[in-house]
Amino acid sequence: MEKSLPALKAKVNLIPRVLGIIAVNQGSYVKIEQAISDFWRSESKRRKPPTSRNSMRAVFGPTLRHLQLIRGERDSIRLLPLGKKLLAEYKEREEAGYKKLLARHLVKLDKEKWLNVLGYLSESGRSHMFDDLLNAVRSQTPEGVINEERLTKFLLYCQYVGVVSVKNRSVVLRNSQYERCTRNSCTPLSDQDFVRLLFEAYELVRSTSEGSPYVSIPDVRDVVCERGGIWLDDFDQKLRDIPKETKDYLIQLTQPMVRKSDGLTIGGKYLYYIAIYEKRRD
Repeated sequence: MEKSLPALKAKVNLIPRVLGIIAVNQGSYVKIEQAISDFWRSESKRRKPPTSRNSMRAVFGPTLRHLQLIRGERDSIRLLPLGKKLLAEYKEREEAGYKKLLARHLVKLDKEKWLNVLGYLSESGRSHMFDDLLNAVRSQTPEGVINEERLTKFLLYCQYVGVVSVKNRSVVLRNSQYERCTRNSCTPLSDQDFVRLLFEAYELVRSTSEGSPYVSIPDVRDVVCERGGIWLDDFDQKLRDIPKETKDYLIQLTQPMVRKSDGLTIGGKYLYYIAIYEKRRD
């Protein structure tokens, strides 16, 4: 069978809760379909609410099968082992654990079952504009098999779990995260090393700024995650946890004047800019 790229129609952040619905209502397809439909309607921002028929049959069902998270038909639908594990990770550690496990699974599926898009990005060693990547992917498949929407949805999944970055139609593989997924290992980053990398990243980003001591948290996060091989959520948690002032340094975090994406919430405040000051030693 020729490899292809599946249509991942369901929003990736909704999947663990849908897995939970299936687990609770297994044995009754009617209950599963209705519960998923009700949940999807509560989450959807469409002007026209999604239908009950589309919820499981056209969107979540096919997506979960492509991801190899469920098996069976109608009343016999059950979670596969990885579906159960993803649900358990989500319940125990919320999105952070779910993202890490799903990232490893996506990398494996892409390499073994799909088109090895991430492997191509890794081997090419550079960023790709979306249209160039689409043409490269299409060259591996029969004409018409891969359309723009399928690649877009796949990259949205990869961006959500932190394996790629997509900005202004430029697709960049996060090499450290990708390599960690292929190794299936996790080496914790100490607080001391995190602070060191945070300082280095801040100075690097600030050197390209317009003179203000404040730079964006997303820019600093990208550098730290790449150099330290940690996940985006790990960076956020580390930054929440470390002391913001010691005898050696002062970290100041501020809110944006207007809402910007990819910031960080601490203590109910949405923060987007960071400044770091090293204290003089007398």
